[in-house]
Amino acid sequence: MTIFSRSLRRIVTKLLMVAIVASMAIMVGCSEEVINDPYARMQEGVILPKKKAYFGAGVIRIPVTTAAGFTVDVENSEMLVVRTNSRVEKAGTYSIDVEALPSPDGMARYGAVFITVDGYSRVRLIDVAQLR
Repeated sequence: MTIFSRSLRRIVTKLLMVAIVASMAIMVGCSEEVINDPYARMQEGVILPKKKAYFGAGVIRIPVTTAAGFTVDVENSEMLVVRTNSRVEKAGTYSIDVEALPSPDGMARYGAVFITVDGYSRVRLIDVAQLR
């Protein structure tokens, strides 16, 4: 290998590294703006939580920010019980505590938590699954 070809190889390698680093910076910059902007998750007057599914039993704390007062309800009330903030009168940031009760027979079951912000349509907040 000649001195010229080694030098050329080093230059090309450095240029490729710079191009890769620059493209990574551009890609990360674009994706962070969407991921970190909570208003990108705004739907029907509520900023939806990042985590959309939970498994097992116990208390689930769901953070929400709403544009108005709201009401929370559940699908499968034998499994899920809203413990705090089932009805709130004004806009703001709240934590909704929902308890997923253990399955009495050990069978798999599913439920969901919904929110209806005043003046908007009902929207699904999270899904909860209890597997065998």
